[in-house]
Order: sequence, then C-alpha cells, then structure tokens
Amino acid sequence: MFRYKIEHLPGEHHFPADMEGLGYKINEKDQIRMIKYPDQPFHYKSSTDEHLVEMRREVMDRQIRHEADHRLESAGLDKITVPLNTPVTDPHVPIFVSKNLDVCERVIFFVGEAKQDLGILSGRIVGTETVAKGTMQKFVESLQNSEKDPVKRHGLVIANPGQLLWHRRAKVALSYRSWHALPRRNAVAPGIVHTKKNYIRGHENATEHIESLLKDIILPMINRGCKVDIIGVDDGALNIIGILDANWATYKMGSNAMVMLTYSPIDLGLTDPNFRDWFGKRARAYVLFSDPFGAPIRGRDTMGCNVYSAHEDHAIESIMPNRYQTFLNYFSMIEHCPEFENEPPRFPDLPEIMGTWGDENTEDNKEELRQEVVQVEENVFAFGGDGVDDGDQGDANDDGDDRVDDNENGQGTEEEQGQSSNITNSHVVPCGVVSDSSHW
Repeated sequence: MFRYKIEHLPGEHHFPADMEGLGYKINEKDQIRMIKYPDQPFHYKSSTDEHLVEMRREVMDRQIRHEADHRLESAGLDKITVPLNTPVTDPHVPIFVSKNLDVCERVIFFVGEAKQDLGILSGRIVGTETVAKGTMQKFVESLQNSEKDPVKRHGLVIANPGQLLWHRRAKVALSYRSWHALPRRNAVAPGIVHTKKNYIRGHENATEHIESLLKDIILPMINRGCKVDIIGVDDGALNIIGILDANWATYKMGSNAMVMLTYSPIDLGLTDPNFRDWFGKRARAYVLFSDPFGAPIRGRDTMGCNVYSAHEDHAIESIMPNRYQTFLNYFSMIEHCPEFENEPPRFPDLPEIMGTWGDENTEDNKEELRQEVVQVEENVFAFGGDGVDDGDQGDANDDGDDRVDDNENGQGTEEEQGQSSNITNSHVVPCGVVSDSSHW
C-alpha cells in the first residue's frame, strides 16, 4: 500500500516576522496599506489553504498587537499581569490599567469580546480605516483629555477575556484564534491541542477572568468610595451581568452605570430583584439595527433596560469605535445627575402614526416619530469637550476610495447619518428636563 513518510510530507508554511515582510505598512494616514499598491488594504483571503491564511493573518495581528500596546503605554496606561504580581515568565493574563487607579474617584471597567485581543476593538476597522480608531487609542485619549486632575479623571481597567491560553514555550498568553494559527509539524498535520497545562490559574475562562478582576482590582476601589461605570461588548457584557446578578450585594455600592452592546434584545434571566431594578434604571443596551443611532427600540420588557439602535447592520465590533463618545457622555451625565433614572420609552400606537396604506404622509409621520425627542443645547454634558462621536466626524483627507461598501459597514446614506446626528445630540437630557415623549 502506498503511503507518505513524515519526511516526504509538505513542510509547514513560513512567513516574515514583520508587517513590511508581508508587504504592508502603516501610512501617514494611520492606515494599513500594501507597499506595492498603496490604495489596497490587507487581503485576508490570500489562499484556499485555510491554515496558511490563518498563519498569515496571525503575523499581521501580532504586529497590530505590538503597535496597540506601544500606543496605549504611550497614552499613559500600564500593562500588568493577573493574577496580580505574577512574573511575566509565569502563566498570566495581561491587562491594561490607568496610572491613577489609586486616587481616581471614578473608573471605567471595559470588557470586550472574547474573540478580540487585548486593546483591540475591531479588527475590520483596523484593516479598513485607521489603527487608532480600531484600537483603544482614541478611547483612552478621550479619557486622558477629559480632566487634567488625575483625581477627577476616569480611571480605566481593560479586561482581556480573549487571551486565556498559556503557550509554555513562548511564555505568552494567546487567544484561541492565535493558538490555532501556531506552526505545526508539517503543512498537513492536525492542529496543536491545548490541555489543562495551558490554562491560567483563576482565569481558565472568560467568566473566571472577569470575576477575578472584579474581586482583585475593582472591589478594593469600591471599598474606598470609587464609582464604577461598565462597558460590555457581546459575550463580555453577558458575563459581567451574570456575575453582578449573582453577587449584587457585594458590588451594588460602587456600581454607577452600564452600557452593553449586543446583537439583539435577549432575556438575560436576571434573578436578583435589586439588581434587576438597578439595571432597568442605569443600564442601556445598543443593538444591531438600521435605524438612526440612539433611536429607541422595543425590547425593554425582554432585556430589562432601555434598548437603542446602534445604526449598525451586522458588525457589533464597529459600535464601540464609532460611538464611544456617546457612552462617555452618558456616564458624565450620571455623574452630574446622581438621581437620574432611565425612563421606559413610549412607543405611539403604530396604526395612528403610520396611517393607512397609500397615505402619502406615511414617511413624514415616521420621521416625525424619530424626531420626537427633547432638543437641548449641544455639549451640555460633553465628555472631553467635543460632545461628538469620532464616528460622525469622518476623515477630511479620506477620499473614500478604500472604504468598504455602505451595505457592509452599516454607514447608511448621508441623509440617514444626518438623522443619526440629530438624535444623538438630543440623547442626553439635563437634570430637571422632562421629555413629553419619555424616550430618554
């Protein structure tokens, strides 16, 4: 019977260790583009060999991780190990924290998706737009510029629920995607199987990791009187909600407000009535929906909190880079108005609003419903002073040639973006102002 011997099998693929070796660089616009064809972004599907594609992407992702680490450290964050005080050569998970954790009065606890690496918000935005926007760089800079006084400035803790596998030879924590891209004995060998030896004590899964950070870092800050604002993305949001629901008596004193980004309204199965009450008053959910950003969506009865449109069709990872300023403004409003509570939105009866079939004013009525919000002076509670999402400003130097199709990135038309801007500016209501529509 004919068979191949090991030495006759095709060898493993090899790639250069840097971005330039792959034929790419970060240009003067902070975009990753091909060196030979400067208008072309990174091409992921370069072969029909899935393993080759994954290995090549891992080389690019490794360079992006190094670039993100450098930028976040330059912005004033410290990269520390958890469990705390673990030597970098021992199994650990890296996280980022701000330098003012010991003195700040407020802290933002950010929990991203498990599929993302530390400091990365959206791989697709890093690849198609800019590195600063797709990583945590702009978000951190907004916090750093919000207040000159480290005591008044928000502290920041960035969880790392993705990189939870320890590579013993390289002495580094890897995500599951990076693990599957590790070199193999040859090009047709099966992937390397991780075992219990590759798990990190106290951080064997995302839930344990988040629970450990809450106990070891966040809880001591709460005990000294610090207030905590939470941003959770997809599975990261579900994990932290489950932990808070099970331990609300421990964390209720410091919990200030929460923003969760998810695909659609879902039943969270909350069991603690006190947490359920707080969640309905101080939490907001933004879901994938094509309506203008900030438009109220039916779903409060399901989720237990107000639900709003994220103006994204399919990419949940694109919400945070485009809309983080709105979330910071919401936290700032809570700070200025400690008694603020989210009121359930009122949805007028659709037959009365929509009229009958053939009504020529149907579209006007729909637009009137969208605009039925309280118009207040812009930047009342603008975090950092600008009060406008970076995602709404755009790049003045961008000619638009290297943008992906509008249907793919969920940008919508200029008219829709204008509607989104109007609703976003009225999304924050000052203390004492009551909305007749009760949207906010």
